[in-house]
Amino acid sequence: KDAINAGRKIVIGMMLLADRHDVISQQEWLSPLLVEFQSLHPRLTIELLSADERLDLVAHQIDVAMRATGAGGLPDMGYSARRLTDLRFGFFATPAYLAKAGVPRAPEALLEQALILRTSMHHKLSLFCDDPEQAPVTLMLTPRFSSNSFATVLRLTLAGAGIGFMPSLIAQAARQRGELMPVLADWQGERSDLFMITLGGQRAPAKVVAFKQFIQEKIGS
Repeated sequence: KDAINAGRKIVIGMMLLADRHDVISQQEWLSPLLVEFQSLHPRLTIELLSADERLDLVAHQIDVAMRATGAGGLPDMGYSARRLTDLRFGFFATPAYLAKAGVPRAPEALLEQALILRTSMHHKLSLFCDDPEQAPVTLMLTPRFSSNSFATVLRLTLAGAGIGFMPSLIAQAARQRGELMPVLADWQGERSDLFMITLGGQRAPAKVVAFKQFIQEKIGS
């Protein structure tokens, strides 16, 4: 028993990390965290999986899954779910695009802009203001570009194609570099949360326990 417990403290082997929506796959915010985590545990290898459907952790031998969810919550009964952070959806654009097209001052002004949206968000979008006295606004939007991938929405926005609507976590690195600016910063889409899903339990492998602690420290709120 002592040998088993001691072995669980060694972070070693392969860890599979999966997501359903591309909030984590191919995004700049996660890559440096994975590099840092692996450097702390050099005997660990990490494999990333991305799928449109919701993958079962047991059936696919997945150690950790990252999932974004809205008001509907998480259906993964029997799994351990830890909320990491609020996924605030907002509008972003390059300084060059805004200098050319103008800066929208109200949600309705978006109707006159070139928009980049995720395909699932066509064409109705509800926006909520940080000011509780402001009523929510629902717009019928026709995007100039659309994609089923937030990674592509980000790339198109960085290319100056228009104003992109995406989680602020995805735009974070580009904002820090000065490549993107927030647009209508007081307005956001419907709230969504980022969860980390694991099998949980006292017998969770050391690699899973270590990764959960690491990510919670880095982005948990």
